[in-house]
Amino acid sequence: MAVDVTDQDFEAQVIRSELPVLVDLHADWCQPCKQLEPILRDLEQELTGKIKFVRVDVDKNPMLARAFRVQSIPMMVLLKDGRPVDQIMGLADKNAIRAMLEPFVPKAADEVQAPDLAALLQSGRAIAVDVREPSAFARYRIPGAINLPADQLATRAAELRPSDGRVRVLYGRSGDEGRDLAACRSRISAAASCTGKPRVCRSSAAREHEAAAARGRASAQRAAAGEQRRDRSAGSSAGVAQLASDDRRARR
Repeated sequence: MAVDVTDQDFEAQVIRSELPVLVDLHADWCQPCKQLEPILRDLEQELTGKIKFVRVDVDKNPMLARAFRVQSIPMMVLLKDGRPVDQIMGLADKNAIRAMLEPFVPKAADEVQAPDLAALLQSGRAIAVDVREPSAFARYRIPGAINLPADQLATRAAELRPSDGRVRVLYGRSGDEGRDLAACRSRISAAASCTGKPRVCRSSAAREHEAAAARGRASAQRAAAGEQRRDRSAGSSAGVAQLASDDRRARR
């Protein structure tokens, strides 16, 4: 559940957060803000422990509204290391918001990004392992991929050994399958017969294309705001930095 942040605890909850933070600026009377709530709840569940989600009621927190130079809501601002790095003005769909967040999501040590997987496959150093059901695998798959359904990983873990020198990379096309890869890791770890640890790619080439398209749509929306948006973003950064500085001085 997203944390409700106020003028008083913004620095502790956001500026000093070790995780990137998505700030949802909203108000009780805003209908588009209410439409956005279930989308952000879904993303928060998907990105638990990777992105922190907070909410700011602009009517109840005028200092933060001024710091972010809010002119319309909903407005979402992504902060990393206490500084705004991106934002979306107005109602946006799940793919567009995810596309903004993905570049800042911390990656697991054994996680492979889609471009890296493509390079590994092209150089013959990896084999893609599709964890979907056989019927889905039959409809579409990465060329050269093998099918090993997620619910069979524990019993067929020996097939993931890099016996030919090529690392096995697990992947799924949908968001649900990507989230299930965490469970795949657990099944593999529990299988004593598997001596070579495979890697994980949460995004297949197809999903990466979808994310790229979403990023393009989001960029087009942001570009439409033109110079005024860039001025607001710069102003938000300056305003947030000033707010943190004022708060630190007050605590001294």
